[in-house]
Amino acid sequence: MMHSPMKRFTLIELLVVIAIIAILAAMLLPSLNSAREKAKTISCANNLKQLGLVVYFYAGDYDDFIVAEQQADGFLWSFLLGKSGGWIGQSLDLAWADPVFSLTPNNHWLSGNDRIIYCPSDKRTTVYPYCYSSYGINIGVSGTDFTAGAFPAQYLFRGRLSTAKKNAILLAEAGQGYLFVNRTQLSSNHANPLTVNTLYLDGHVQLWRNNLEIPEAEIEP
Repeated sequence: MMHSPMKRFTLIELLVVIAIIAILAAMLLPSLNSAREKAKTISCANNLKQLGLVVYFYAGDYDDFIVAEQQADGFLWSFLLGKSGGWIGQSLDLAWADPVFSLTPNNHWLSGNDRIIYCPSDKRTTVYPYCYSSYGINIGVSGTDFTAGAFPAQYLFRGRLSTAKKNAILLAEAGQGYLFVNRTQLSSNHANPLTVNTLYLDGHVQLWRNNLEIPEAEIEP
């Protein structure tokens, strides 16, 4: 019994198949990128939810005070929630390293969860001044520990959790990465779409299509 010879593809047929595969890949790639970015946006929202819990933990240990945007010694809120207080984890330096972060031992709460201060879509890798996080804190709500300095007098207080306006934004994606005082300082880390995640004092996270849609009244203390 004789077997018929196996059919071989010609070069033209192979090129046609490759072209079809390339066309299909090009059609699917935008959808895959969109799905990947949506997943990162959701992960970013989850980061903010966890940070909201951490702020509540901090207030529980510090006489109802919301973590300050910055202390007189220069330490920022992300540092105070991290290695200084131990609510997040052992190292907050990660992409934006600072030697100060290695000086204070970690103690409790969300140990090892230090990645929550970084949005997974944040592409910044340069060491920015005071930029230890993808998120900024609303200085009008948190206040500072300064008794004098460059900040306006209304920002020198330390906010208390029980008396703060619950429909105010506490944390959000911010270009400066450590504070914001108005909506123009909020910016998206997400290229597609240009959305901004915001965390409110009552613990819920809201996704905005862009920073200019956010009511200024939800930032004011």
